[in-house]
Amino acid sequence: MLEPVTDPAAWRPKVVACLRSGLAATGDYLPAEIEQMVSAEVPDPLPADSQVCRVPGSGGWVWWGARPHGAVLGALDMPPEAVESAVAALPRPLSYRRLRGDALTSWVHDALCGELVSTNMTLEVSSSAASSGGVALRPMTAERYAEWSAGMIEHYAGSIFGTGRYPNRAAAQADAQRQTADLLPDGVATEGMLLWTAHEGEQEVGVLWIQQRPARGFIYDIEVNASLRGGGYGTQMLRLGAAEMAARGVNLLSLNVFGTNPRARALYEREGYAVIQEFFRA
Repeated sequence: MLEPVTDPAAWRPKVVACLRSGLAATGDYLPAEIEQMVSAEVPDPLPADSQVCRVPGSGGWVWWGARPHGAVLGALDMPPEAVESAVAALPRPLSYRRLRGDALTSWVHDALCGELVSTNMTLEVSSSAASSGGVALRPMTAERYAEWSAGMIEHYAGSIFGTGRYPNRAAAQADAQRQTADLLPDGVATEGMLLWTAHEGEQEVGVLWIQQRPARGFIYDIEVNASLRGGGYGTQMLRLGAAEMAARGVNLLSLNVFGTNPRARALYEREGYAVIQEFFRA
């Protein structure tokens, strides 16, 4: 049985320190990125729909929140032998994550064995990053953007609906449209967004969308034309994207994989991407 604390505000520093430690353990995030993520995930004051609970007999605690799609495990600190009984007392469905190099979140996954929802991966970009083959990137035109964005939103809606966080497909579609509008308010002219079509000669083979952040690039979309998949174009586009980041002095390139998608994950791993965070649902 978990015991909710009566003074959650006093526990916020412990929650912040725990999350900061877990993110630092990955060896991936820069200090400024960690602080930005912690500030976003642990508001001050703590949300009214979240609870800090003691784990009796262990000296440990857990911070979790109730969301429309279920409970979310935010942070915890306790001995390994207390984890199984503590997470068993949390509501279901329960979303949680495993951070590379962080023992606590690994213990949680060992106890819950949830279904993989998404994976965050990062590549350390080499200054010698280059493409193989004859594929080249061209800036996406406004006309191509109008066509591509409609299909991209539809595909993204399907991906996020599969996470179980939405009551229906319409809600996922609406959120996909909102997120896209927030990220690309000026379409292809949006500052910090790099949108290309990939070509082999005059044939378009795919689309690549990378956000250039101060410390890293983030691949929001990499898409090979359906009739050309399996021909190595995805590999060439990944290498071209890494080369673009290297040319801009960006040393890290990250991406997200929804669901298990073993084919995509195997491709990224071959190209040197390492798993940083995994998100699960139990």
